[in-house]
Amino acid sequence: MGPGAPAQVHDGTSVHRLVLGGRFLEQSYTGMAMGMPFEGLGYTGYDNATKRYVGTWMDTFSTGLMTSVGVGRPTNEKMTFAAESYEPSGKRILFDAIVKIQDRDHHSFEMWTKGPNGKKFRTMIVEYVRA
Repeated sequence: MGPGAPAQVHDGTSVHRLVLGGRFLEQSYTGMAMGMPFEGLGYTGYDNATKRYVGTWMDTFSTGLMTSVGVGRPTNEKMTFAAESYEPSGKRILFDAIVKIQDRDHHSFEMWTKGPNGKKFRTMIVEYVRA
């Protein structure tokens, strides 16, 4: 979404589970996005070699892979990632991704990028509630 675009609200289901001996958190998402069926699959974990959190995301809107690296030190409330992806045209897009933990049953994921005017704007927020 571009700056100033109206918000779109969709429901979905996300299943999170630890995989590979608890080294990575797998997220499998199904639902709607931009009025269309949407599926996504991502992994987030801590890389002991680089001492950073790392992540990958792939979904049905693209054939590309979004990668992310944790920046700064996570707090009990928030983790921040620098993420990059490519548009179908091949243009590289940089994002700030923020995971906010409210409590055991609620968290959110936001993505921010620069608009044509150079100012950052939020492109997406996903609010999770444990079923």
